[in-house]
Amino acid sequence: MLRFYWSLGRDIHTMGLESKYGSGFYKTVSEDLKHIFPETHSFSQTNIRYMCWFYEIYPNASLITEQFVPQVGAKTNDPDAENRPQAGDDSEIVFCIPWGHNKVIIDKCRGNRDKALFYVHKTLENGWS
Repeated sequence: MLRFYWSLGRDIHTMGLESKYGSGFYKTVSEDLKHIFPETHSFSQTNIRYMCWFYEIYPNASLITEQFVPQVGAKTNDPDAENRPQAGDDSEIVFCIPWGHNKVIIDKCRGNRDKALFYVHKTLENGWS
């Protein structure tokens, strides 16, 4: 889901560069996505803004790796899960913590990628919830 949010943030960020302030851009995108995906409840205007900020703070995050990397606190029945890496390089590590954690980090570190990555690393290292 985080990869989807990142790619959606990238696409919306690109589209949003052409929108004018006060145009209702985020409201329109929110309504359109809710119409297309009626069963999904994560397309509020606020959450869409977070998706854009998620992309902006981590613009180099990779979408190529499809390796299973469990999030902090995730339970799995896979016996090999213990042997899998909890995080890859910095372009992948942001996908290893839950969306709520990323939102808090974005709130506290917007515009400072190094600081955000520090907290992502510490969240994983310490198992912060």
